[in-house]
Amino acid sequence: MDEVKNLFPVYQFIVSYEENGEKKSIMFAETMRKQKLTDEECAALINELMEPFMKEYPEVEGKITLLELEIDRMAEWHLIWFSHETYQVFENEADAFKSFRAFVHSAVEECHVTGKDTSCLMGADEEARWTVCDCEDCKKTGRTVINH
Repeated sequence: MDEVKNLFPVYQFIVSYEENGEKKSIMFAETMRKQKLTDEECAALINELMEPFMKEYPEVEGKITLLELEIDRMAEWHLIWFSHETYQVFENEADAFKSFRAFVHSAVEECHVTGKDTSCLMGADEEARWTVCDCEDCKKTGRTVINH
């Protein structure tokens, strides 16, 4: 019997702007949330993301035409910098590794089918590197994070 997978919304923050009559867009951030955000929560997250966006892209100030926060996909695990996160609750570390192992196996297979290099997994395909984060932030937010 197949295991039921919990899927969580992964949002993309996209900023559109116009420069010299040309429309451009930047996908600035991607974030997983435990559940679909309300309109108010989306607005708050956009406001939160604007400060780091403007620090990185000060040249677009005054040129922004559209701010979008949209669900890109539903996912079991979400890649962050050299780690993956989920909101799944596991009884123990072994269960977290089992779930992550299945996810990584599927991702590696997809890379082989599509011809992508597995470097996009940032080391997730090297099981010897895996550690479960037990920091206070992960505990407080209810996330399971596997560093690799």
